[in-house]
Amino acid sequence: MSLYATIPSAIIVALGLASVLLVSPVEARVSIIASTLTAVTLLFLVSERLRESASRKLDYWNKKVLSPALRIDGLATLYNPKSNADTLEQYSGLLKRYARYGRFVKLYPKNFILTLTMFQKSLTEYEPLFQKVSSEGAKGLAQFDLTSLTVVLGLFPQGSYAGGTVENHRKWFESFKKTEPELSEQFTNACKMTLANLAFLQSQIQTFYVENQLA
Repeated sequence: MSLYATIPSAIIVALGLASVLLVSPVEARVSIIASTLTAVTLLFLVSERLRESASRKLDYWNKKVLSPALRIDGLATLYNPKSNADTLEQYSGLLKRYARYGRFVKLYPKNFILTLTMFQKSLTEYEPLFQKVSSEGAKGLAQFDLTSLTVVLGLFPQGSYAGGTVENHRKWFESFKKTEPELSEQFTNACKMTLANLAFLQSQIQTFYVENQLA
């Protein structure tokens, strides 16, 4: 905000100096200088108040939306698509209702509401596919485990996760692809799209943090 005040202040000072040079009475010059200093002081005071207000609002939206969104876990999102979609709808609803102007004063990343909407849409499209696949998995496996399936799909590293469980899901999914090729492909693509949208959303927040020196 102070930066924006510098330019109009410079203009006011320039006009004041020009006026001083054009008038000869000392009293008139003193009056012009005093008026110029008063105008510049008021401008910086208003700018500082606006800066403080924007800082408080930035901190509020960071705690209310940005930080929680940054903490969204990819695997947990795939497990609970409906719950996470509802949460994203709540975030975008809050911003649309109370902080739509925030995109102009940088209270949140540019096009952030659109990013939230796209992520929510991918979760909404993924949810019925997840229900179908988990239902089929429960029929073909002793215990269906989405974590094992995401490892099979190459979405997450196996790490120290149980190798036998992963292998069982690998065999089941290979068989599932043969019997339900369209559903298996749709599910795989929906998983990838959901995680891609999450990654994009969080990269926007991280970039915004860097640009605004936020923790």
